[in-house]
Amino acid sequence: MDDILNSLWEWTQGNLKLYNPEANFYDDLQVVAVRVVVLLVARFCFAGAYHRELRKCPCLLDYVTKTGDYADLQKAKFFENLWYTMWHSSISAWTISLFLKEPWRENIYNYDLSVIFGNWLSQRASPEVITWYLWQLAFWISSLIYLFLEKRRKDFYMMLTHHLATCTLVFFSYWWNYWRIGLLVLLFHDAVDIFLYATKAGKDSLPRKITEILFVFFLLSYLVLRLILYPSICVYTAVRTGWGDIVDPVLKYLFDLKPFPVDREMKSSGAGFYSMPALLCVLQVLHILWFRMILIIAVKAIKASLHDTGDIRSESDISPANSPVPSKASNTEFSAGKEFQVSNPQDKVRAAVAEKGSPAAAVPAFELEDKGEMNNKPKTRKRLQK
Repeated sequence: MDDILNSLWEWTQGNLKLYNPEANFYDDLQVVAVRVVVLLVARFCFAGAYHRELRKCPCLLDYVTKTGDYADLQKAKFFENLWYTMWHSSISAWTISLFLKEPWRENIYNYDLSVIFGNWLSQRASPEVITWYLWQLAFWISSLIYLFLEKRRKDFYMMLTHHLATCTLVFFSYWWNYWRIGLLVLLFHDAVDIFLYATKAGKDSLPRKITEILFVFFLLSYLVLRLILYPSICVYTAVRTGWGDIVDPVLKYLFDLKPFPVDREMKSSGAGFYSMPALLCVLQVLHILWFRMILIIAVKAIKASLHDTGDIRSESDISPANSPVPSKASNTEFSAGKEFQVSNPQDKVRAAVAEKGSPAAAVPAFELEDKGEMNNKPKTRKRLQK
């Protein structure tokens, strides 16, 4: 029992020790705290918050966007998506520029993954990388806090798990001097999120074709970056480095692979040697779960149109009256600026003809009365007054 406790204590000491020569705990803590406050205030001023009291305060997007016809939740989601699109676009450009400045990128191109942890203690992050890291940590902490400022959605615990895992990974990769793999992980994630939030923001504000193109880019980028490159580079390297004693014999037996090169100082220190692969695997499991949700949206988009699929993240939060997904009793078609309430096959044909722009497109829109529906009386149509 004493041996187990001593081993646990040594492991804890190894994981809590600061190995990044460029880091200073107290100074960096103050910097991150200030940036968290700055990001919280910036997000609230820019996009507001979907909260019983906070949503009463107007934000910048209230003045520069036309959302008068949006329901409260729909507008809050639209503003949130614009905020994330802006952040991920700017931070991705910064991340790519940092990666292209690193000399070890050539090793990654040649799939020489040993460079990620090779000469571990000799890896020195540039001041720009340190600044970038602290901004990333501050952003994800602010996103975690914002989850509790807004109304809970059905994926609250999934997002909570994601944000906690991301904050933990960013912090300890910085703390343990694993900034190279941290740079790669965030590179693969931020680029995908640009198309994710741009698609969600454009669903109700951009033409259908543009939104569908954004969705295709999102689907492809998610597949390539998060389901191919991320596991084959980041997860693979971390697992073979930290769990090599377990996986190396299996891989040698199945594929005759040689043992993965491991930095001896890194292994003896115990800094994240076993916990880091576990955290990266948690993220990969979340990627698979989210990709299943993406495929559900893709199937809906193929069967109908992307504008009719709604937001799968929060579809339970939208009332039927405000839902972008039409009910079975009535669908909405748009053509040449006119709106048709389609409630039967004849009206649907009329709407389809109008959408094609034929001479029959001049047929005026009709609105169906629902008063006689409950007692099975014949429905009547009234011509809209122009």
